[in-house]
Amino acid sequence: MKKKIFTIVALFLVTSTILKAQMFVGGAFSLATSSSKFSAGAVSLDGDKTFSFNFSPKAGYFLNDKFAIGLGFGFGTSKTTTPKELTASGEEEVSKANSWAIAPFARYYFAKSGDLSFFGEATLGFGGGKSEISAGAVTVDGPKTSMIGISVAPAISYDLGKKFAIEASFGGLGFASSTSKETIKDDEGNDVESKDTSSGINLSLDLTSLSFGAIFKF
Repeated sequence: MKKKIFTIVALFLVTSTILKAQMFVGGAFSLATSSSKFSAGAVSLDGDKTFSFNFSPKAGYFLNDKFAIGLGFGFGTSKTTTPKELTASGEEEVSKANSWAIAPFARYYFAKSGDLSFFGEATLGFGGGKSEISAGAVTVDGPKTSMIGISVAPAISYDLGKKFAIEASFGGLGFASSTSKETIKDDEGNDVESKDTSSGINLSLDLTSLSFGAIFKF
């Protein structure tokens, strides 16, 4: 996998250098926390508490005023804590997950009005992740995942100056396939690898998938 990542980055840098295009860097991040509470009559219990963080840097080159290519990365981590009152083991359980992704992309600017630009971005992404679950002093590995997908999304960009712009994308059309693997015990107590694969097409045109970012042009 490291060789594949190095090859992709090297090809991107060589191609951009040969074309002598204008470079830009940017990205987006998200931070979220949530908690829940369960009540029944006079009884009130705290529920799950969740924390997640995602960071998606990217770099690219404008080949001309309308077309750009680039390479994005994604890093994410999440943690869910379940109080002992809600677990079968009677111990507080903590689930942690980490993920990564590499996403080459191409964008086409099809309209511009003053400092506001409209473009579409196509992305090919692949990545993976792993998880673990802790209950008291015992920690076990959770499923390991891998994924590949392609998506096309509309976006807008607003220039705050010659070098800096903020961006927002929403909705889009995409296809994704993911595989989850973990080791389980069979009826005889032997280790058996379990694999679950899912794939599908997603079309979204609402603001639930709205994301924000920014780029700096060199």
